[in-house]
Amino acid sequence: MTDKHAPGPSNKDIVHEINNPLSFVISNIEMLCKYVKILNKTIGDQSEIIELSQKDFSMNAKKLYEEMNRNHEKEELSFVLSDCEELLKESQDGLRKIKKLLQEFNNKN
Repeated sequence: MTDKHAPGPSNKDIVHEINNPLSFVISNIEMLCKYVKILNKTIGDQSEIIELSQKDFSMNAKKLYEEMNRNHEKEELSFVLSDCEELLKESQDGLRKIKKLLQEFNNKN
């Protein structure tokens, strides 16, 4: 026979369980904000290069490509983009864990 009124997790335990995933979600979002700034700057720079190339028809495609490639390497865009995907996935996992914990807590009360 089980006791329906068996003590569940304490508030301290619940806060601890929620705080862990919440902390890394917050950290991930802070990093994503930095990445968005990098991406906005890069897109702005590329737009400027394209605009300049349209004004100066003597600028050839190779020069344009080289300039964009230098910008790409400078900001390590491949890393930024792949890390964005990973940060978003981890954040989703953390939020799902928080949701599950809250649902379990709600079901016990």
